[in-house]
This record gives sequence, C-alpha cells and structure tokens, in this order.
Amino acid sequence: MSAARAPMRPEQEAWTPLFLAWLIALLAMAGALFLGEVMGKTPCVLCWYQRIARFPLVLVLGGGDGMAVREILRHPSVERVTLVELDPHITRLFRGVPQLAALNDHALASPKVEIVHADAFAWLESNRDAMFDAIVIDFPDPTNFSLGKLYTTTFYRLVDQHLATDGFVAVQTTSPLVARR
Repeated sequence: MSAARAPMRPEQEAWTPLFLAWLIALLAMAGALFLGEVMGKTPCVLCWYQRIARFPLVLVLGGGDGMAVREILRHPSVERVTLVELDPHITRLFRGVPQLAALNDHALASPKVEIVHADAFAWLESNRDAMFDAIVIDFPDPTNFSLGKLYTTTFYRLVDQHLATDGFVAVQTTSPLVARR
C-alpha cells in the first residue's frame, strides 16, 4: 500500500513546472543536459533544434501542427523534412487556415516538406529503406491503448533502423508534473 501524497498548494502547482523549465533551459544552454543515448547513437540534447543544423534529412513523426517543422526549417542546411501524421484534418487545418498556418510560419507549405498521412508505426514498418539524419517524435501523451504502441521498445527499434549512424532522435514528452492523471 502506497502512502498518500499531500496535496500541493496552488502556488506550488503553478511554479513547479516553471522552475523545472527554467532549470532545464539553464542546463541545456550550459551544455550540461543530455537526455541519454538513443540505441547507442549520439546523445540527444534538449535543444534538438540547434543540433539539427547539420542534418539535411529529417523525419518528424506526429506534430501535424507544424510547430516542430517550423523550427527545423529555420536551418538552411535542411534539405527535406518528411512529416508522418496520422490525422489529415490537423495538417489541413494548420496548412490551410491562415491564422493557424501563421503559427507555424507556413512551414507545412514549404517545398522542402513532404506530408504523409499514415500511422507512424505502420509507416516505419513499410518504409524500411528510408534513412534520416534526425528523427523528431512529437506524439501526444499515451492516454489510451491505441497510442501505447508508440511508446514501446519495438517502436524505438523501428525508429533506430531508420536513423543514420551519426544521427539523433529527439522525443517530445510531457512532464508528469504538468500532465497529471
């Protein structure tokens, strides 16, 4: 039986994520924050978008709002971005509605971007020859059973098979302090 946790005061709930974000940003700027090695590849740094500058071929899994693609396209050395998004309605909205397209700086309309509407897991399985210098994973949190397959070792082994030798993977995750049950 686990001990009950004392409820947090409202000011703690408001400041804890802010403090953690500040601390993570400070460590990242100092070059002291690594998120560990991914399948024996180069260590991933929190500021993935700065590292992407030397990687011409980038795969984005999820992220149909185009925000990650926007950051990737800021680097002129990026030649191609393949965005694999399950929901075509999201990419249509964030590409076609002017107010939403402005949020991602019209990244989804870039000629460098190829949008594929498919399940990321199935796409990785069926495109075994596709290789990328960087892979950015921008999925929603695993709040239901169908999303669970995207958070398995099987999935990350598939990701590794698509990653160039000197490549890296960046994974967007939500803090358990921010996304409580």
